Amino acid sequence: MRPYPLQSLLNWYRLKISSKGYWKPWLNSYLWQWLRPCSNKNYLSMPQLYNLSDIANFRKNLYKLGQFNPIWFQRIFEPETKGVRAWEYGLLLKLLQNTNLKDKTILDAGTGGSLLPDYLATLGAKVISLDTSSPMEPRIKSSSVKHIIGDMTKLKYPDNYFDFVICISAIEHVGSLKNTKIAFSELLRVKKPTGLLYLTTDVYLKNQTTDNWLGSPPNSIKDAYIESEFNKIFEKFLNWPYLKKKLISSHTFSNYRGRFFTTVAIISPPKNPDLNRGFLKRFTKN
Repeated sequence: MRPYPLQSLLNWYRLKISSKGYWKPWLNSYLWQWLRPCSNKNYLSMPQLYNLSDIANFRKNLYKLGQFNPIWFQRIFEPETKGVRAWEYGLLLKLLQNTNLKDKTILDAGTGGSLLPDYLATLGAKVISLDTSSPMEPRIKSSSVKHIIGDMTKLKYPDNYFDFVICISAIEHVGSLKNTKIAFSELLRVKKPTGLLYLTTDVYLKNQTTDNWLGSPPNSIKDAYIESEFNKIFEKFLNWPYLKKKLISSHTFSNYRGRFFTTVAIISPPKNPDLNRGFLKRFTKN
């Protein structure tokens, strides 16, 4: 097997010379984020909103995923998603990089095909991987990961149980706005007061007529919230007017899924953040 960075470059090249309709200059910009020199430590200019330019600051942590599983790394790197997956996982790992995960309890709700639980287990965490069906990918046998078939609207865990609760691009698939509210409440309920909730999801912008990626191929996604629905559930956890303004004003804040969607991270910090996570207070509303 080729080294995973080289394989990623080859995958990018195959897409660039294909006839799938992707905007070639955008592909060049995406590749540059993985190659350009980066020494900026103040990377989180807007951490809760997908930002292409953040990828360069997440590379160190993302490369660790490549070393862990080269094939899974390809899915995160793939240009077809315009870097959203790299951002979703890269931001989370950046937030956790100074945290000792040994014996920490983690819930990954809506795992899907992600190997994140397996990776976190190698760092010493005890992980519950929850989904509505059996794992979509072959799993590494580890006593530190339990794969549970269940429903995030009906979590069978006591209050304040997990040190970290993770839900990446999953809550929008629970079936209805009512179920979303229940699921989000459940995720918050099982998180310890000193724990961290990291959740990403998609929102439709009513007044946004372009995703700012000129020439990007048209697409659509049915499982995304319209802005009014999104605010009913998540407005207490982020400064949405400010995020929306940044989204519309800058071409780097955008989403691969189509012209009318953006990806947002809901970060609920501990009530008493330690030094490693205290900076989160700068970016959250609560």
